[in-house]
Amino acid sequence: SSLRPGPAENQEAEICIRSRTDVLLFLASLTTTLFQKKNLYLSILHLHFYLNLSERSKKGIR
Repeated sequence: SSLRPGPAENQEAEICIRSRTDVLLFLASLTTTLFQKKNLYLSILHLHFYLNLSERSKKGIR
């Protein structure tokens, strides 16, 4: 029974895993935010281009 970890050790492992997950989630949200801010201008350009293209295609069809 000495080989099996006690409840205290299990708790520590759970806390460690949980904190690691929190850090990963924080990093993920941070990188996502930075990525979105960086690509906000590009996405606006793409949207503008797409809207122009759809307007042109509508005029072309009629």
